[in-house]
Amino acid sequence: MSLSRRRLLWLLLAGFVVGDLAYSFVQYYQQPLDGDVAWNLLPAHEVKPVLNDIFGLQTWRDGRTYPNPNRFFCHWSFREYFLAAPRLLQLFVDPVTSVYLAAGLAKLGVHLGLLFLLARAVLGHWRVRNLAFVGILALLTPFFQGNGYRHDLGIIDPSVTYTFFYALPAAVLLLFLLPFFDLLYHDKREGMSWPRYLLWSLLAVVVCLSGPLNPAVILVATAVAGPLLQLRIVRRGWPSVPMAYYALWGWAAALALYSLYVGSFNSLTIANEQPLADLYARWPEGVFRQFTRKLAWPVLIVALGITHFLLRRRGESAGRWVRLLQWVGLFGLLYLILLPLGGYRAYRGLILRYDTILPVTLSVLLVYATGIRHLLASWVPARQRWWLLVLPVAVGLIFTLADRTDSSRYRCEATALRTLATSTSDTVALPADCPVLSWEPFTDPAYSEMNVRLLRRWGIVDRPLLYYNRQR
Repeated sequence: MSLSRRRLLWLLLAGFVVGDLAYSFVQYYQQPLDGDVAWNLLPAHEVKPVLNDIFGLQTWRDGRTYPNPNRFFCHWSFREYFLAAPRLLQLFVDPVTSVYLAAGLAKLGVHLGLLFLLARAVLGHWRVRNLAFVGILALLTPFFQGNGYRHDLGIIDPSVTYTFFYALPAAVLLLFLLPFFDLLYHDKREGMSWPRYLLWSLLAVVVCLSGPLNPAVILVATAVAGPLLQLRIVRRGWPSVPMAYYALWGWAAALALYSLYVGSFNSLTIANEQPLADLYARWPEGVFRQFTRKLAWPVLIVALGITHFLLRRRGESAGRWVRLLQWVGLFGLLYLILLPLGGYRAYRGLILRYDTILPVTLSVLLVYATGIRHLLASWVPARQRWWLLVLPVAVGLIFTLADRTDSSRYRCEATALRTLATSTSDTVALPADCPVLSWEPFTDPAYSEMNVRLLRRWGIVDRPLLYYNRQR
């Protein structure tokens, strides 16, 4: 391909990525605030222990239970950002707009982080001006659904709280895993410098104390990749892996075990405890519904199957990708089988939900993007590569067309917040079907007390008041 055509293609792909990101930001901005925001930000009395104890020492030392003892960095980052960002943005916009703008920017930031980290993992470099890099960005960005298939293959949660508690930790984990993926897939065997080793050792602490999913991923990956790696070294005479990688992974695995132990003192899990047999009885239906409810997963799985078929025709050149597919498949299967051990929540009665399977989602997207890249790079003659683009273009089009905006709840909530900001009443009645900083409407004004305290922190209201939703 001539240089001028490469530049034109780069501009077209970059334009698509920028346009998709802009559309995603509009969606993120127009999503309502969730019912856990005030509980986390003020914070509520039961949240204070996790903010005062990074390592959850009081759980095993004093036998104390409280919410999310192994999620310090989720609570801390969410609170620090979402109390400060709206106030800073109020230098430019009104208080109500500043809150939605802060939420939209946070979601877009995590979206960008995950997108670029996935591209970096696929290619093994950060050369953003490279045509392949922007091509991978264009390949992956349609999967970041603001609406559409977000209940099936969701990455950025419509809830800003859950974005900080699931997608952000996943981004930090992906960053931590990059050196290991470089080692195993890209054959980068250079040693790790002491500064980077120390930095990654600290990063492991953040990874493992950002909720239960990251430690689970590390331990499941250890169970899957560890024996396979050792077997491959013995059989194929791999050059010895630098000891720093073993030490760093061992440290992360130890932290993961500790995090899961501390997480066993989570009062939310204890309060919702159900027999493990009952959870596994619900698991098959959860798997079936999650992966068949809409087109998202069937389309992606079929695309993977076609990619596998085409690459197998390439013979030995596809061996590395096929092994990656097998490893990720084994990881995903084991991760899903172990999910019921995470306990029960009413909002995910069938165990699986788009947020709890996020590690599987990102792993499959990584395999898909790596396969398409390998397919296009290895197909000879080069003139025949254009017809191969039909597959990723068709998949991207399906996801792009499905991702339609729904801003009705945002408009209702934003209007209600402006009503509260200008009201002179001590108790304000809001529309029956318009929850404000709540998962559901409520008719008891006392339920709004904590929310109003947060609204005062944000500068949306300047005095104590209460609000409720009218009865239908």
